[in-house]
Amino acid sequence: MSGAHQPKIAILISTDKLSGAQNRAIKIYRSLRQRDYPAELWIQPSLRPELARFYPELMSDAVDYQWGGLMDRALRATQRSPRLWRFLNQSGLMAWRGNPTMERQLKARSIELVHLFLDMRIAYIRNTPTLFELTSPDIVDKLGRWAPARMVSHDAYHAVSPSVARKFTKLAPTLPLFRAAGPFFLPRQNGDRSMPKEKTIVFAHRFMARKNAVLFAKVAARFLQTRPDWKVKILGFGDQEEEIRKILAPVAGQAKVGLDPDLPHTLAQSSIFVSLIQPDNYPSQSVMEAMEAGNALLISDTGDSREMFLDGNGMLTSLDEQDVLDRLIQLSDNQEQLAAMGQRSRELAATRFNADHYLDELTSLYAQLAQ
Repeated sequence: MSGAHQPKIAILISTDKLSGAQNRAIKIYRSLRQRDYPAELWIQPSLRPELARFYPELMSDAVDYQWGGLMDRALRATQRSPRLWRFLNQSGLMAWRGNPTMERQLKARSIELVHLFLDMRIAYIRNTPTLFELTSPDIVDKLGRWAPARMVSHDAYHAVSPSVARKFTKLAPTLPLFRAAGPFFLPRQNGDRSMPKEKTIVFAHRFMARKNAVLFAKVAARFLQTRPDWKVKILGFGDQEEEIRKILAPVAGQAKVGLDPDLPHTLAQSSIFVSLIQPDNYPSQSVMEAMEAGNALLISDTGDSREMFLDGNGMLTSLDEQDVLDRLIQLSDNQEQLAAMGQRSRELAATRFNADHYLDELTSLYAQLAQ
């Protein structure tokens, strides 16, 4: 794109917690700025405590975005009537009204394109193109509950993986869709590779049904009762945390549950990383972090997981509790094999996850949409 116009973009992140999708968006922003690309990071004010904790160097960069106003608050009451809210969305009134508060802020900062991550409220931005990131199957499911007129309001959609792209195509086959050019991955920070590996197993995902944290907690409880020299860390947050803690209570001395303020350090010490995501483990940032840190993988045989993540660096499992346990025992019983698999994970992470190629394709898409 040398010599071509580079539209100024806002990478906009919703939510007040940092998880995989939010971390990926922040890394994309940071990588674009390292290329001197004209980009801004827009966040909800409630995300600032998390940003300060994990990315303090970006605190002065972040722009608190404004959404809504008097009219939005007035219209919010109509959502109590599904029929009325559906009528307003399908009538074209919402598109005509736009988002005046946000539009003024975008104009004041000379933003030419908005790349949206996870904000399901924003649609109908007038005079500024929008690219909506399809970060997961859950986001596609939520979009399926939108009125068609609302979905059409975005200029294009960008799918994080082939499986998410396939799901969205079934939902909205006529809407402009672009698929990410492979995974985007940069480690938050490089773990110390000189650290000796410990007999530790890590599971690091949000505690929600399709990520199967409860299933792994049941497996871990049984595993630790027969392997007193091993430890398990189930790291994340979500509604299932209390249930997970109860399951692991009999082995509490060997198990940790909750958020980890320094995941790269933890992954540098662990030997095995477990991921049991439905319908696909790819492109989990946590899995890629674990590979870069030299962990052997135990992942569910779902979606594109086998093709994208495994090649001599771990094992596949079904989502049957006994099968997961059997595979985990098999992995943990051979320390020499674990070391070789961990090294293979590092090699695959270095060769398969090319951030530069991803960014080249993304900036080309930005230019196309902002014309």
